[in-house]
Amino acid sequence: MAGVRVDWWNQRSVDVLDAVPEAIVVAGKDGRLLLANAPAERLLGYGRGEIAGQPVEAVVPRGLPYRPDGPVEAVARCVDGSEFPAELSLARADAGTVVVIRDSTLRRREAQAKELLASIVLSSHDAIVSTTLDGTILSWNHGAEILYGYPAVEMLGRPADLIIPEDRRGDEREIISLVAQGARLERYRTRRLRRDGTVISVSLAVSPLTDSDGKIIGVAKTARDFSERERAEARFQAVLEAAPDAIVGIDRASDIVLANKQTQRLFGYAKHELSGRPVRQLVVEGLPDEIWDVRGNGGATAPRSRSR
Repeated sequence: MAGVRVDWWNQRSVDVLDAVPEAIVVAGKDGRLLLANAPAERLLGYGRGEIAGQPVEAVVPRGLPYRPDGPVEAVARCVDGSEFPAELSLARADAGTVVVIRDSTLRRREAQAKELLASIVLSSHDAIVSTTLDGTILSWNHGAEILYGYPAVEMLGRPADLIIPEDRRGDEREIISLVAQGARLERYRTRRLRRDGTVISVSLAVSPLTDSDGKIIGVAKTARDFSERERAEARFQAVLEAAPDAIVGIDRASDIVLANKQTQRLFGYAKHELSGRPVRQLVVEGLPDEIWDVRGNGGATAPRSRSR
């Protein structure tokens, strides 16, 4: 660390400090900084060796309380005078004080993001349940309480087999085995048991649950009741796609809200390009305007034969 006062610290020790990922500064008893490692210089904006001789308050507040049991919340100051929230850990020595500086801005943002994500999960209408790889329930949101009929306090720490029909448990073990290897399953249809004993059909998404190191430690499952209405919608969609003619559905403004595959083939648009497009752009001119007047019934479908 060229140009830095190392009268009480040999060069080998300084080289070791440079290899430490955390920002470290050392203050002498006279209230001036003796040295800083490379991460500290980068964090605070100093050039190589420029921090030596600066008063300690140029970087951190003077007179920080010493807490052997944890860091001190304070602010750190950069060379340009800007400040940022920091966690400061102090270690006293005969020659001075070693201060470890951690920028807590990112940590706070990460904590806020985690809190927001947890809030979204807890309030989701979908049933979101996480388990260990052996099937022990780790989390159980409000959507799961509604769908399965069990309160969270009753399910945490219990086996997920409580909501899995016996004839589906073998499939469940195979799925967990796949997810443990990093696989994801989207909208897998299966059955689940409610607290009252009724069996329900659900659409399930399954993904790995990882720790901070990226190691897979469990499984996250998002379930949605595949209700009779959804089954009816699925049947309607199947019929729509099987129709030999191009069919579009329009709203009160005569904009397209649905279209089948034949419509895409006939007009050359992708489905997302058709959505919201005025239906008049797809039909020949000369049709009477009252054909598109759907104000009285909330919507209409407009078939178009392939032979036209």
